[in-house]
Amino acid sequence: MAELYVGTGENNKALEILEGIIKGTDNPNIIRGCIKQLCRIIISTNSSSDEIAKNSYHIIKDQHKKYSNFSPMVDGLIKDVTEIMQEEKITAHNSSLPKAGADVVAETFWIGINIYPLTQFTLH
Repeated sequence: MAELYVGTGENNKALEILEGIIKGTDNPNIIRGCIKQLCRIIISTNSSSDEIAKNSYHIIKDQHKKYSNFSPMVDGLIKDVTEIMQEEKITAHNSSLPKAGADVVAETFWIGINIYPLTQFTLH
């Protein structure tokens, strides 16, 4: 049911269900499925300031500390949502850019230079 709510954008209802399931079980397979849906909530919101995303991320962090690893796919999703929650990666300006092709790579490179002047980077 929570997956349907995530799919229709009713993230508050999905969060309520997922939180209840996680609190009511110690089954790592069930928790892994819930974590996957919580990640989908954050990815669909794509905002570190959204309250539902913040609450979802808090649950993910707690469960990740408890279980350490879930599966390669879910662990990858956790990495993605951690990046989103640490800083807003996709803005209205660059979210409409196509995702493939040499022209896109070059355009993204030049956009990145315009957004992040070289003085902000440090070499390691």
